[in-house]
Amino acid sequence: MPFIIDDESTSLSLVAEFPEIKNHYGGHGAYVNMSVSLSPASGRFLSIDTARGLGFGEKDDLYLTVEIYCSNPSQNLTVEQCLVLDIKTRFFLNITIIDFDMYTMIQDAFIDSVEIVKDKVGMDERDY
Repeated sequence: MPFIIDDESTSLSLVAEFPEIKNHYGGHGAYVNMSVSLSPASGRFLSIDTARGLGFGEKDDLYLTVEIYCSNPSQNLTVEQCLVLDIKTRFFLNITIIDFDMYTMIQDAFIDSVEIVKDKVGMDERDY
């Protein structure tokens, strides 16, 4: 179940946040999109708490795999997977249904660790 984020504001934000992308692909014309997948370690990653709502990753590990793809058409650099991050996380999601409309709100979110699995832009050299 990958969730694809493919819009200009996300692209500009990622290029601004990670200068390694700008340095590798060039600032002007660099295009970035991102895919996020949930990967539970087992079937116990989900819990229900009456006070906080649905808990993800509290009882067992839950990983967000973030894949970042970059290109720069103005420099003839084609789309390639430039960065993959495995983020061990846990968070609580509150879901409210009113008149068949569903509202979600993240109550608490924690990042336990981040592992750089693939790095073509030189992020290993900086301490995040």
